[in-house]
Amino acid sequence: MSAPIDASRSEAVRGETPAAGPACPAPGGGRATPELTRLTARLGLLMIAAGETVARTHAALRRIAGAYGVTDCSFYTLPTGAIAVLRDRGDLRVEMAAEGARALRLDQVQALYDLVEAAEGGAIDPADGLARLDAILAAKPRYHPLVLIAGHGLATLGFALILQLAWPVTAVAVVLGLLAGTLRILGTTVHRLEMLRPVITSFVCGCVVFLMARQGLVDAPYHALVPPLLLSLPFVPLTLATLELADRQIVSGAGRLAYALVQVALLVFGLLAAQQVVHLPPADAVTSAAADLGRWAPWAGTLLFAVGVALHFAAPLRVLPWLFAVCLAARVGLELGDAAGSPYLAAVCGAVLMALVAEWAAAHTSGPPRLVTFSPTFILLIPGTLALTGFTQIFGPEFAIGMTDLTTALFVLVAIAVGLMVGLGLYETGARILGGRAPQL
Repeated sequence: MSAPIDASRSEAVRGETPAAGPACPAPGGGRATPELTRLTARLGLLMIAAGETVARTHAALRRIAGAYGVTDCSFYTLPTGAIAVLRDRGDLRVEMAAEGARALRLDQVQALYDLVEAAEGGAIDPADGLARLDAILAAKPRYHPLVLIAGHGLATLGFALILQLAWPVTAVAVVLGLLAGTLRILGTTVHRLEMLRPVITSFVCGCVVFLMARQGLVDAPYHALVPPLLLSLPFVPLTLATLELADRQIVSGAGRLAYALVQVALLVFGLLAAQQVVHLPPADAVTSAAADLGRWAPWAGTLLFAVGVALHFAAPLRVLPWLFAVCLAARVGLELGDAAGSPYLAAVCGAVLMALVAEWAAAHTSGPPRLVTFSPTFILLIPGTLALTGFTQIFGPEFAIGMTDLTTALFVLVAIAVGLMVGLGLYETGARILGGRAPQL
C-alpha cells in the first residue's frame, strides 16, 4: 500500500506575481484556495507515481485548475515530489507534496483517475477531493493476501508458457513465483524489507535454483529465474524514462532511469551472490532450455499473465476483459514482428497496438484508465531473459554475449518508446478526425 502523502503548508503571497505558466483551459475569476492548490499538488505526485508521464500529468492539472476558474497556473512534478503554483487576483499560492516512492495498486490507480475525472469537471469540492484522496491511499487491497500471492504465481506460470520453458523448469518457476509474491506482499507493510526485497528475492530464488542445478534437477537455472523475478524488474520506469528523456523531460526521465538501474543492480547482486554461495560455475548458470510446447503456449500464457497481474495488483474484476484486450494486442504485435524476424519491429508493433487498444478502452464509459491496462503489459514486450542473463553474463566468462544481450534489451526499450509515441499519435489523430475526445499527449 502506498504511504500517505505529506503535503506542506500552502501560502498566499500578495503583490506582484512572477511570470505565468501555461494558461489553464477555462476562463473565469475563480479562487485559488489552499485546498485546490493542495489537491493539484497531491494529484500530480500520485499520477506520476502511478506511471503517468510529466506531459500528461501537467495537462490534467491545468484542466483541473481551469475547471475551478483559475486561469494562471504552473506545475512542476518529479517521481518524488510535486509543486503546484496557482495565481489568482494578486494572490500566489504554492503547495509542495512529497512522499516515499511506493507504487500504487491497480485498484488505487482506478480510483485515482476517477477522482481526476471528477476534478476535471469541477464536480467535487477540493476539500472533499483531499479527503477522498486520503481514503484512496488508506484503502486495503480488495483481495485476500493469499489471492494476491496466487496472482503472482499465475503471472509467473503465464510468462513461463510465453518463454516456452520445459515443464519441470516451469514447475520450479511457479513455486518461486509464489515465494516472490509473498515477499512483495510483505514489503508493502515493512518499509525496510521493501528496500531490500530485490536482493532478498533474487538471492533466495537464486540459491534454490542453483542448488537444484548442482544436483542436475534443473538444466537451465536462469531461465527458471526469469518468470518469478519478472514483476520485480523495473520495465515500466525504464520505458517511461526513455519516453520522458525523448520528450526533453530531463530531470524526471533521469530520475526514473536512475531508480530503475539501481533496482536491476540489486536484483543482479542477489543472483551473483547466490551463484557464489552455491559455487555454481557461470557457464552452468546460463544455459538454454528451449522447449517447443506448441503455438498455443504464448497465447495461453498471455491470458494467464493478464489474470495473474490483475489479481496480484488488486485490479477490479471489471477491468479484466480490457486487460485481456491490451495483452492480446501486445501478443499480436509481437507475432507480427517475429514473422519479420526482428525483435525491434516486434516491440514497435506490440507497443503501437497496445497504445491504440488501451486508449480505445479508456475512451469508453465502462473502460478503465489507460494506466490500469497499460502499465502491467509493458513486461510482455521486453525480452526479460536477455536483460537478466545479460547483466549476469558480463560478470562471467561470457562477457561478449552478455553485452550483446544487454544492447539488444536496451534497443528494445527504445523500440517500445517509439511504438508508444506512434500509437498515441495515431489515436490522437484518429480521434480528432472522428470528432472524439483526443488524449493529451
